[in-house]
Amino acid sequence: MPGKPGRFCPHCGGVVTGARCPCRGPVTTSHADSRLSSTQRGYGYDWQQYRKEFYKYPRPCACGCGLMATLENGDVDHRIPVQGRDDPLFWDKSNHQALIHGHHSRKTQIYDRARRGGVSNLYKSSNVDRAEWSRAHTREITDGGIK
Repeated sequence: MPGKPGRFCPHCGGVVTGARCPCRGPVTTSHADSRLSSTQRGYGYDWQQYRKEFYKYPRPCACGCGLMATLENGDVDHRIPVQGRDDPLFWDKSNHQALIHGHHSRKTQIYDRARRGGVSNLYKSSNVDRAEWSRAHTREITDGGIK
């Protein structure tokens, strides 16, 4: 019995019989694949316990959206991004705020892109000052940048 019929590649027009056309080259590793695990970044058992205590009661999302962040849907965000567990701001409670998971992901994505020198609506430089980033992020949230 014959296999699945080929399809046309939208890039080169050739017939593709496998999952990926050879004209597209090899699959590259994404940023997520090369990232350290959460435990390796300092978010191990101690952080999990702290997070449970932090969300003992629902907290309003710090972006001002009006939603309540809970243990199930929220993340403990570092207002000023930290550089790992040894950073003095890692355990500083005044540097923590509640964010809904999707809002935290968006904030982290913007910061990571800026650090890597990628295109960001906040920065064009890879040399990002953490305190300045936090001030700019607050402006972005206030202006409705995170939905």
